[in-house]
Amino acid sequence: MILSLELKQLYNEILEKCKSRNTKKGKKQFEKFVKEKLKEINLDIETDSIFIATNIITKTVEPKIILMAHYDTIKYPDIFEWIFKIIGPIGSKQILKLFIFICFILTCLYFSDKFHIYKYIFFFKPVVFSNELLNSIYFFCSNFFFEYPLSCLTFFVLSLDYIAKLITYRNKLHNANDNTSGIISILSIMLRIARNNPSILNKIQICFTDLEELGRIGSWSFNKKIPKDKEVIIINLDGVGIGDYLLIDGNNESNKKGFTEEIISYFEQKEYEIVKCRIVSDYRSIKENIAINISCGKKAKLTGYYIPNCHSFHDDEIYFEKLETLILNIIDYIEEKTS
Repeated sequence: MILSLELKQLYNEILEKCKSRNTKKGKKQFEKFVKEKLKEINLDIETDSIFIATNIITKTVEPKIILMAHYDTIKYPDIFEWIFKIIGPIGSKQILKLFIFICFILTCLYFSDKFHIYKYIFFFKPVVFSNELLNSIYFFCSNFFFEYPLSCLTFFVLSLDYIAKLITYRNKLHNANDNTSGIISILSIMLRIARNNPSILNKIQICFTDLEELGRIGSWSFNKKIPKDKEVIIINLDGVGIGDYLLIDGNNESNKKGFTEEIISYFEQKEYEIVKCRIVSDYRSIKENIAINISCGKKAKLTGYYIPNCHSFHDDEIYFEKLETLILNIIDYIEEKTS
């Protein structure tokens, strides 16, 4: 229970000092908070900036373990949370099923053109412009749309998605599970190791990445700085605050060397219900080192799994006791790997 209280204290401090971590001011406040916390255990930090992304990294010379979590946040329209609960977005199989379903619907609409339904749905009506250039542009666009409807619709949806991200990016304050849970987990792991097993502290590095939500820019930059000539294990924590299942996946290097199966086996021995599934997170930016992701999720009503409350106004809850157990198991694993 002591660790659980420590987690709650860390969480409350973040709420008070740096809940919003997307503006320049918010990032500076978060950097100051991390610096103060790690100073208690004699660890120093440095920042690494690329474009508008600022990673916060501990100064560790030869790490064996790197604990990674993104600290930026974003807000989607709440309709996404409702969809995720029905069709889990996590895992390539689920995404593929959703894509096939959408293609099927669009194909039906396309062949309904002979009944003029397709044109009415997409509001295409014959237009004649007085300007010949405008007529040519309209003719080209309308024919291209009907010739390649899926490509056009995909481009349109992706454009709207990215615009929505940019509009809502700075204003996301509901970020308990995604990803304040990952931040407090890593800080708590380091504080506990410093108290109970300080000799391995210099073998562990922390990296809090920026702009994971806008294309994993921070982790892409950090990947270039990880030593490639030494075996380093990167453990990414993303959305570990709520869920009935442990969602684990590894990058290509991890899968190739059998490390993903090894860590799944480790947590299965701890009596976790494990689901191996691909997740869109920072571990996928790591190319030449072993990297795994740990998240917590729930089963969707139809198919797949999802991270609860992710990118919604409901993301203001963490199950601290479950998170405490997960942290203790991660600490045991780190001690095993660094001893």
